[in-house]
Amino acid sequence: MMLTADQILSAEDLVRAIVDVPEWGPGAKVTVRMMTTEERQDYWSVALADEGKKPVKQSLIARLCAFTICDDAGNRIFNDDQIPALAKKAGAVIGRIADVAWELNQLGEKQRQTIAGN
Repeated sequence: MMLTADQILSAEDLVRAIVDVPEWGPGAKVTVRMMTTEERQDYWSVALADEGKKPVKQSLIARLCAFTICDDAGNRIFNDDQIPALAKKAGAVIGRIADVAWELNQLGEKQRQTIAGN
């Protein structure tokens, strides 16, 4: 079946996953979703700044989490100004959330190496 533009634009395609975060309270969970194309471009514009010639000043792992942790309606719950505070949370917890976000967004090994280098 060939889709129309209206069908494509109205399709709910931002897949979500639930991540347990017991460190933040008994039974605590967050919802993580795929990034929109616009968010993905914005994410990589920072990650690939200066083509990796100098370290990125912002935590890319926290940035990924800020772009993908969402409320029940799928809206981001963190804004860009909160990324530095999110970067100060426990690395193991943020890393667990980021791993889920990484898989949902189908980010590749080359991108993972870019982040590791920064």
